[in-house]
Amino acid sequence: MHNPRARSDFSSDGAFTLVESLLVIAIIAILAAIIIPVTQTVRTRMAATVSQSNLRQLGVLFQQYQANHDFELPPASHSYDGRRMVWDHYLAEYLEDDSEIEALLHSPADTLKRRWNNQEPRTYSMVRANGLGVAATSRKKEAPPVARGLNIPEPMKVLLLVERSSDTNVVFGDSVAVTDNPNQQLTHGADMYGGKFNYLYMDGHVEFLNPEETIGDGTMAAPGGGWTIRDTD
Repeated sequence: MHNPRARSDFSSDGAFTLVESLLVIAIIAILAAIIIPVTQTVRTRMAATVSQSNLRQLGVLFQQYQANHDFELPPASHSYDGRRMVWDHYLAEYLEDDSEIEALLHSPADTLKRRWNNQEPRTYSMVRANGLGVAATSRKKEAPPVARGLNIPEPMKVLLLVERSSDTNVVFGDSVAVTDNPNQQLTHGADMYGGKFNYLYMDGHVEFLNPEETIGDGTMAAPGGGWTIRDTD
């Protein structure tokens, strides 16, 4: 025989009340508010660490190139045999295949969609600083005059590569092969690591800095400091 009292007892003893349900929901919301930012911070730090490793390995490739070319840096961008040649073309010569250089040239924090789907993203860019940095470019067939590492008095203070996310920064692409100032970094990359960037210096070490820490007495539009090879900076 059906016992309505037994059903009522089960409902009151075995089910959550409205207050209990709201309490559980509140606890879950609090835990989510704690865990999600921590998880995001961990992911950001991991991505920054991977990018730092990439830059150090690229620094080794630059040093290999210099050792084989009278300590000269590769041209950052110029015309050769009917096509544009950029610095990553020259580094790729020291690796087994293009997939290796493609992996080294991309930071996992750089998630910006590229304009061309068939080209691999590149996160890094050589420092030109409007002709005051290490990167040399030319629109002519001849390679431009390039910097020699031996002629830089304090390579530990001079920037070689910076991170620059852009929808046109792609492997072997000429568009964002060089960067002139930190403002260009911030155009699309300000949220990569919360406003900081990884910087590769001429001596091969990497620093994780706010852009303002790299410009010396210059400005964000016309930087000095590590962006130039002038002794006065």
